[in-house]
Amino acid sequence: MERCQSSPERQRAAQAAVRQGGEWFGRRAASGAQTLNETVTWLERWFLRSVLGLSLTAWLSLMLAELGLFSLHLLGLLLTLGAMGGGLLLHAFRTRPAPRRPGLPRWRPAAAFGAATLLAAALFFPPWEAVVQGGDASVYLNVGRQIARTGALEFDDALVRDLPLATRAALFGNRTPGDATGRYARFPGGLLIPDVDTPRVTAGFSPLLPVLTAAGHALAALPGALAVAPLFATLSVGGLCLVAARVGGTRAGWLAATLAAVSLPQFWFAKMPVPEMVAQCFLMAGLLALLVALRADAARWAAAAGWLLGVAGLAKVDLVVMVAVALLAFAAWWLLARPARGDRCLCWLLVSFGLPAAHAAAHFLVFASHYRPYAEDLLRESALLMPLRAAASRPAGAALLAGVAAAGLLLAARGRIWRRPRACGAVLAGLVAAWAVNYAATTSMRFGETIVWLEWYLPWPVLLLAAAGLVLLIRDGRAGRTRPGIVFALVLLAVVGLHYLHDPLETGVQLRSMRRFVPVVLPLLLLAASVAAVDAVERAARRWRPWLAAGTAAALVVLVGAPSAVVARAPLWRGAAAQLADVARPFPDDAVVLVSPELAGTHIPTSLAYLHGVDAVLVQDRLPDALQMEEAILRWLARGRPVFTLLGPAGFTFYSPALALAEMREARIDVLTLEQTTGRPPRAAVNHVFRMRVLRVTRRAGEARTSVDVGAPDDLLFNLRGFHAGETDRNRARGAYRWTGPRASLTLPRGDAVTLVVAGARPAGAPPAEIAVWIDGRPVGEGLTVPDDPRAITLDVPDAARGPSIDLTIQATAFQPLALGLSADPRRLGVRVYRIDVRPDTRRTP
Repeated sequence: MERCQSSPERQRAAQAAVRQGGEWFGRRAASGAQTLNETVTWLERWFLRSVLGLSLTAWLSLMLAELGLFSLHLLGLLLTLGAMGGGLLLHAFRTRPAPRRPGLPRWRPAAAFGAATLLAAALFFPPWEAVVQGGDASVYLNVGRQIARTGALEFDDALVRDLPLATRAALFGNRTPGDATGRYARFPGGLLIPDVDTPRVTAGFSPLLPVLTAAGHALAALPGALAVAPLFATLSVGGLCLVAARVGGTRAGWLAATLAAVSLPQFWFAKMPVPEMVAQCFLMAGLLALLVALRADAARWAAAAGWLLGVAGLAKVDLVVMVAVALLAFAAWWLLARPARGDRCLCWLLVSFGLPAAHAAAHFLVFASHYRPYAEDLLRESALLMPLRAAASRPAGAALLAGVAAAGLLLAARGRIWRRPRACGAVLAGLVAAWAVNYAATTSMRFGETIVWLEWYLPWPVLLLAAAGLVLLIRDGRAGRTRPGIVFALVLLAVVGLHYLHDPLETGVQLRSMRRFVPVVLPLLLLAASVAAVDAVERAARRWRPWLAAGTAAALVVLVGAPSAVVARAPLWRGAAAQLADVARPFPDDAVVLVSPELAGTHIPTSLAYLHGVDAVLVQDRLPDALQMEEAILRWLARGRPVFTLLGPAGFTFYSPALALAEMREARIDVLTLEQTTGRPPRAAVNHVFRMRVLRVTRRAGEARTSVDVGAPDDLLFNLRGFHAGETDRNRARGAYRWTGPRASLTLPRGDAVTLVVAGARPAGAPPAEIAVWIDGRPVGEGLTVPDDPRAITLDVPDAARGPSIDLTIQATAFQPLALGLSADPRRLGVRVYRIDVRPDTRRTP
């Protein structure tokens, strides 16, 4: 009876609970301060101070590297002196005791933060050893190693210094079409030679990650450098947890951080030594500091926020522009909307952002990089900026301009700059609109394909939930004092998201295209989706909330984390560093290694040169300048340096009767990587095997060679053109051979007759094997039938061919195994060439 009487009371209590759940966002703005902070919790304070310390350390390291003074000892000394000086200043200017900190917050926020960061650390460590087939990651690792060795961003390369100017230009002229490295490249794809007249080499990427990897190299060699990206990725997940918790509560913070940790783009770039996670860490910390500052009207935290947002631009260059535009748009909103308080926060936010932003602008104008040509074009094409060009192109002038800009911002911050705020806001809004119109008019519209990339990794249910979360965030911003901070987060998301959805600046539809969205778009969309999910759970009846919360979280984790399954269970790049060390170890300390061009994209030559100290030279042409190659090799041999070639399947070839190749050994690197897809998300790991041959180059003794075993290592010294890779006959007594294409040529010592040992080896259905032979462009045999088995054909050399060498060309009827249905071989095959003998020229005059 008592149960029946209490039932209406329970129903009324349940209805009241539902109504209270619907008011969750409104109550967050009022009561959230009690559960998460008074001004800022000890957890947020600890996190922000840690990231600020990292940012100052990274910035100081960059300054030392720019001056050529980077070393851990000097860095530690300066940091110690700075900490002591800062402590003395704080003590001298403290006029009242610091207020007591509020009591410790509830255990839930700390537990959520700890669980999120531990999950991220467990997923992101150990990092991938992307020293082979790692693209930009390999370049960052190699540049960091050189900064640790030399203490400078631009360093002298001893091998470049040793070569004459003409040889430098021939060996290091960049042959890669569309490569932004520059006209001369030590290694195309990142390491450039700014001026071929000097031996200076540098990297063309954003500078903050290289100096951090340099510190990692100095502390713990290659493992220390590889740990930089996962460390910052873990901190960025923790920062996202705190940002989401401050905006939407502890549950939203934990859920957003978990979703970010398991998403494939975050997972991929966290384990790769690339700068996205460094930038994301500083961006999340800057956003958290700004939320704290605007809630408490604390100018010091606003200054910290601006500094962190500016330092992110030194980690990823495009953020200099993106964050600057977002801040201008936010300032325009502020001046037009006129919030009740926080003018000082806005001033110090802009001032502190301006300092690292000015440093970034000066860096990309002064130091050689991929980005300097763009900055110089901007200066050349702008009549307003033209007078600044001469000053900004020199370090002293750039520093002076940065100082003047900082002083102007400081004066503006101390003065009354809001006499006509709405007029100033309208001007800023007009500037942002003009920038948007100019960007849309000068770039290609690729929204349709870009939104597909996003949908691969954030399925439509998650994107719809994120859209609902953005609506809730806007409503929450209107209801509470966190409105300015939420507005800035939304503005930043809009500026960066629409910028790259319109034109992602990537050439292919694949996972690496998502790097543009990782630092800002991906975490903030997951934040919005988490806020919406938690709000939906809070609206449910109280007794169903635990089950609904667990089910919703599990469903979202599965949706977002499903593409990561293939990566999580695959040991990508495992053992790559040890295998590369095995390739490098047999080379003597003073060796020079010439690497064939098909290995350029693997970054094996780059890592040999800078990670292992082997003087590797990437031969960028399969047919390099024979005179310059021979001169360089003879120069090294004359100085007692051993010279080797590291050849892929195709290798390179040039004519040099003064040289010989010997001492062949095999080398191999076997790594597992993720498949590269262009029409769908990657779903499989792919094994890449790089088989290489190592040959020793020596000076030829005695008479010039008169016999060429085509397919043997030495044939690479005869300027082969139009031949396929060497193969071994099933009947090993016949030796090695090469298939010709429809037309093939090689250079031979001069003589009065040549003998070709060739075979047709025609399968059923292929046209008969017929060849025509020219020597120095003159026909010496036409319509010659070649049997299936090897046959010797002797041809006289025309009397007019009297140079130091002769050029022999074979034109053959060709067939394609793929077209005949015999195999998947797409090559066009002519005839097999086993050997060519040259009869010495008995008609030479003494």
